[in-house]
Amino acid sequence: MALSNSSFLPLVVALPLFYWAFNLRKSTKLVLYVHDYLSGDDTSAITVAGKHGPQTSVLHFGTMVAVDDPVTEGPDPKSKVIGRAQGMYINSQLDGKGLHLMFSVIFTDGKFKGSTLEIQGADPFAMKEREFSIVSGTGYFRFVRVPTNKRRSKLLDEDTYVVAIEKIIERDFFPDIPKLHNRLNWLKAIRTGDPVQIRDAYVQTSTTSSKEVNEEEKEEKRKYNLNT
Repeated sequence: MALSNSSFLPLVVALPLFYWAFNLRKSTKLVLYVHDYLSGDDTSAITVAGKHGPQTSVLHFGTMVAVDDPVTEGPDPKSKVIGRAQGMYINSQLDGKGLHLMFSVIFTDGKFKGSTLEIQGADPFAMKEREFSIVSGTGYFRFVRVPTNKRRSKLLDEDTYVVAIEKIIERDFFPDIPKLHNRLNWLKAIRTGDPVQIRDAYVQTSTTSSKEVNEEEKEEKRKYNLNT
């Protein structure tokens, strides 16, 4: 049976409503510099398993390293420290040419202070440039999503990695419930056929938002030192 016009119109309107309800937040680009020192006065990484003594090397299969590396906003190790990369990595490839990473980038200063990015996965360091995995985040990066082709890292020099994240889509996992509610009210008004109800519902949908949501976003921006 063919759909009547009265049944088809709400369906046509409803589809974009649900799309709009999943409010896609702004994107963020990041370039971080991680300084991984296995020796010297500024040692920030130590071998905790594998070969010990003068023969110890992250190039050996089975070597595990605990890290607490400084993260800076520029390539110079003396540039501003904005966080720490804390966790571990292990040489998990038989020929010694690949690592498995498990660490958190903990932001201690700057725009994202108090937030974290969780990085886990393979690191075939023999490649000059490679992709890495961001599995989650906290604070500003809660419900973070990163397109698979937008994450790259490479070795800048012997001790410094450049971590470039071209696009982070922030907190787009859950729908904006107040916005969805407003748009559903608009749909109900359309079904009544009353021009006054349709107009009022449209104005409500287009010009207002939940006070609670606004206050929550302001508090979140304040907490993570973001511009309002």
